[in-house]
Amino acid sequence: MDEKRSENHKEEAREMLTKATVSEPWKNPNNKTRYALMIDGEVIGYLRKNIELSKLSIGKEYKTWRGKKVELLDDNKHAGFLWV
Repeated sequence: MDEKRSENHKEEAREMLTKATVSEPWKNPNNKTRYALMIDGEVIGYLRKNIELSKLSIGKEYKTWRGKKVELLDDNKHAGFLWV
């Protein structure tokens, strides 16, 4: 993967986190509690637990059928994903 493009996605993710809000908890189909990350009413990702967004760091980038997403980390542990 092009390193510069990856850095651009990480910068975009950091910017999105500054604008995002966290939804009320909900259960996914596997009965796991999740929290949606939202900007202007649009879901842009999810968290596994309710965490202060400023504490998150950006991890690996993944290409999916929905587009690119980056892993969100809390203390170097998986905390969720954000679509960029």
